[in-house]
Amino acid sequence: MSDFAEPVVRVETVEFDRAGNRQISASKRTASLLVERRAEIEAGIAQTADVVRASMAATEVADGWRVTSVAATFGITLSAEAGVVITKASAEASFEVTMTIERA
Repeated sequence: MSDFAEPVVRVETVEFDRAGNRQISASKRTASLLVERRAEIEAGIAQTADVVRASMAATEVADGWRVTSVAATFGITLSAEAGVVITKASAEASFEVTMTIERA
């Protein structure tokens, strides 16, 4: 028997107004148990991965070059009510994609 209790992991959530804008003031922030939001997090990651995968599948060999790998970086914000939002990694983009292109 372990002397340690199971860890409780909480994730911060934010509220969104009717226009979909984040309300990030301290009074609008709450927390949820990670395990309770697992399905939403997994769905958000899977949908984003599907977009990246489909984009790579649509690339063709051009002038003797082809895309051989793709890496995507993105953030997820949990809505206080339900759902996830792919968040901006920087002021310019919602996610960053890195491709490796090699001679075919």
